[in-house]
Amino acid sequence: MSLKKGTLSWYMVTAIGVSIVIAGQFSGWNFGLEYGWSNMCIAFAIMFMFYLGFTQCISELAAAWPNAGGLSSFVRRAFGHLAGSFSGITIGLALISCAGVVATFIVGYASSLFTMNESLIKLILFVFVVAISLRGAKDLVSITLIVGAIAVATLFIFSGGVAPSFNADNLEISNMPISLVGIAAAIPFALWMFVGIEHTVSCSEETKNPAKDVPKGLTLGLLILASTATCLLLAAPGAVGTSQLTSVLDPLLAGIATEQVVLKNIVTFGVLLGLLAGFFSIVYSASRQLFDVAREGVIPSVIAKVNQSGTPVYSVLFVAIAGFGISLLDPERVMLGVVVMFTFTYVLTSAAFIYLRRSQAHVERPYKAIGGVYLGYVMLIASSLLFVTAFKFDLVVLGPFLILMVCMGSQYFSKMMSVKKTHTLAK
Repeated sequence: MSLKKGTLSWYMVTAIGVSIVIAGQFSGWNFGLEYGWSNMCIAFAIMFMFYLGFTQCISELAAAWPNAGGLSSFVRRAFGHLAGSFSGITIGLALISCAGVVATFIVGYASSLFTMNESLIKLILFVFVVAISLRGAKDLVSITLIVGAIAVATLFIFSGGVAPSFNADNLEISNMPISLVGIAAAIPFALWMFVGIEHTVSCSEETKNPAKDVPKGLTLGLLILASTATCLLLAAPGAVGTSQLTSVLDPLLAGIATEQVVLKNIVTFGVLLGLLAGFFSIVYSASRQLFDVAREGVIPSVIAKVNQSGTPVYSVLFVAIAGFGISLLDPERVMLGVVVMFTFTYVLTSAAFIYLRRSQAHVERPYKAIGGVYLGYVMLIASSLLFVTAFKFDLVVLGPFLILMVCMGSQYFSKMMSVKKTHTLAK
C-alpha cells in the first residue's frame, strides 16, 4: 500500500497549497473587519509571520521524513502511535469539513447565476472530484494548477477593477481603535487567508525531491497568498467601506458597484473556478491523510488500498461521502470547528519539531529550518496563543481542550526529560 512517488514538482506543490487556501480569501476573512480595519491588518501581518515560520518547521520535517500523513506523521514519530493517531484523525476531520464548507460556498456563488437544487449540485461536485481523483494525483494537480492560477488572477482583476472607487476614508468606518483585544478578535478571520497551506506537506511522499520541492513550493505559495490578501484588504474595504462587508458571504461581489456588470460576471466566474480548485486540493489532502491513518491501522486498512494509478480509492470515496453530509450542515458552525481543530494540531506539530530536533539530532536533514530549534519554541508559544484566540476566550468550550493539552504536554516533557537523562548517561 504505497502512493506513486516522483509525480509532483515544486510548482505543483505551490498549486496545491494556494488552491487549498484560496477559498478562504473568497469568503470568511471579511468578518474580521467588524473589529476595525487596522486591527484586521495587524492580525493579517501576525498570521503571515506565523505561517512563514511554521512552514519552515514542517518543510524540515517533510524533507527528513516525507509521508502522506503530513503533520500527524511527525507527531506520531515524536510522541507515539496514540498522539499521532489523534492528530491524524483531527486533521482528516478538519479537511473533510473544509470540503463540505467549500461545496456550500460554490453553490452559494453559483446561485447568483442560475437557480438550482443545492443538494443535487453538491452531490454532482463530489462525484466529479472522485472521478478526477481516481485518475491519479498528477491529473488532479494539473487541473488544480490551471484553475488555481485563474483564481489568483481573478483576485488581482477584482482589486484592479474596484481601484478607481478606492477611498481611504472607507477603511475605518467602524471607528474601532487599534487594541490588543481587537487584534486578538480579528486573528481567527485573518487566519482564513492562510489556513490549510500547511497540509500541502501531505504530498511530500509523491514529490520528486521533498528537500527542494516542499520548502520551495510552500514558500512561493505563501508569498502568492500574502500578495492576494494584501490586495483584498485594501481594495474591497477601500471601495465600499468596511460596514458593507462585515456580514456578507460574498465580499468580492459586495465590493463591486452595481453598474460594473462585466467585472461582476468575470469575478463570479473566477471565484467559482477558484473554489473548485480549493475543493479539489482539499479532497486530495484529506484522502492522503486518511490513507496514512489507515496505513497505521487506526481505521480499517481497506481505506489504505490504492488503484493502479496509486490513488487511495476508498479514502477518496470516504472523503466524498462524509464531505457531502457535512455540506448539508450550517457552514458557519463547521468553519469554527475547523479553525479549532487546525490550530490544535499546530501546537502538537510545533512540539514534535522541537522534540525530534533534540531526540533525533543524528538524523540527516536535507533541509533545515531557518532559526532551528529556537524557531520551534517560538512556533509552540505562538500556536498555543492562536489556539486560545480561536475560541474567542470561551473557557466553557476551551476547557476540555486545555485538559487534553495538559495531558499531552505532560507526556511531552516526560519524554524530553527521558531523552536528556539518556544523553547524560551516554556522556
